[in-house]
This record gives sequence, C-alpha cells and structure tokens, in this order.
Amino acid sequence: MIVKQTPWEKRNLGVETSVEFYIDPSDTWNEISSELQKHQEIYQVMHIASGNTDVLMKATTYGFLPIEMNIQLCKKLDDIELPRIYKRFEPFISYSIADEKENDFILQAISEGSIFSTDKVALDPYFGCEYAGKRYAYWTKDVLDQGAVLLCMKYKNQIVAFDVFIEKSENVAEAFLGGTIPEFSNSGLGFLAIYCITQFAKERGFKKLITGVSSNNVPILKLHEMFNYTVESMSYCLIKHL
Repeated sequence: MIVKQTPWEKRNLGVETSVEFYIDPSDTWNEISSELQKHQEIYQVMHIASGNTDVLMKATTYGFLPIEMNIQLCKKLDDIELPRIYKRFEPFISYSIADEKENDFILQAISEGSIFSTDKVALDPYFGCEYAGKRYAYWTKDVLDQGAVLLCMKYKNQIVAFDVFIEKSENVAEAFLGGTIPEFSNSGLGFLAIYCITQFAKERGFKKLITGVSSNNVPILKLHEMFNYTVESMSYCLIKHL
C-alpha cells in the first residue's frame, strides 16, 4: 500500500486536505484498515488493483464509493494504420507542437469544463464538470512546465483535438491527456488525438506508447481498440468525502 498526500488538490478542487491510497493485489484489508484510521483528510481517493475484490468490498463498508475503473492501455509502435473508415479524412489531417497562441486556446478549452465529463471529478456530485475542467487545466499546465509537449491536431487547418506527450524512458512515451475541442465533439474526428500522437511518438523513435482511459468513457476505449491498443492493467477507483 502506498499513501500519497495530494496538497495540489487544494488549488485544483478547493479541498483543504486530500490523500490517495494505492492498493496492490497482495495488500490485505487488515493492513489497510489500520492505516486508514490514521487519516482524516477531507477528500480521499483509493486505487485498488483489479482483482483485489476483498479490499474492494470492505472499502465500501468504510465509506469509499466506486466511481470508475482506470484502464491502462499500451500500443506498440511498429504498426500504425489508419482504419479504413477514417481514410477519407487523411489528406486533411495535420499535427504539430502547439505554439503559444494554440497552447492558450487549448488550455482555455480544457478549463471551461465540457471536454472531460466522464472521470471521477466530473461525475462526483461534490465537484462536477466545472471543477474537472479547472483541475485538468492546472494539471496540464504543470506537466508542460515540467517538459511535456502539447500536440495540436488539425483538420483543414482548424484545431480539432490535442494531446499531452510525456517521455517516460528511452523507448516509452505517454499520451498523458487528450481530448476533442467541444465544437467538434460530434464531428467524427475524435480519432485525431489517438492517431496523431501515435504517429508523433513513432517519428521520435519510441517503441511503445501508454495511456489511460476511464471505464465511464466507452466510446474512447473503443477508439483505442480500433488503433490496436491493448489493456495493460486496470484498477478500481473509489472516493470518500469527510
């Protein structure tokens, strides 16, 4: 079990104190419950490795409520093919590292709260989409300040989608956070974020790209499957408010 204090959530979500617990498959409830008794943080999040159902069930009796599963996906970059259904869009697709103006445009779009509506913050009645947007905008800015790259995807020279690219190791990169600009959410162009960042990672010599998807967002999970992403791991996510 790993316990991580998350003081940045005071800025992101307005909670005075918060903590996250990461539970491994081998962790037992006896070990966990004794640790939980030490914590009175206002906002608590628990991540339980998939399969540890004993801890999952006991955590609910301790006031933790399941809100999503975090699904970690990976893509080997030796084979990238645009599915046939999207081939007609290919001549009009372009992507590049966002310039200052594009960076500001995307951060503003994220902060407005309509892009991410299926994660644990957006669906939490204590917070909602407005808080989720604010949190993701802060989070994105933080990782960009630490050296991540904001990739801007366009269709016919209009910004349609974006993704945040992080170099994890010599051979592994992460698609940290991606989405579609709200005005294009029903355009059928949501695949751009997945396709373009995969191409971007391969061009830079990476062998593997990893990313995460919420179980509440089935359409984006299906899109990743179309691009031959595979499931690497899963974890239950539970929340508790004091």
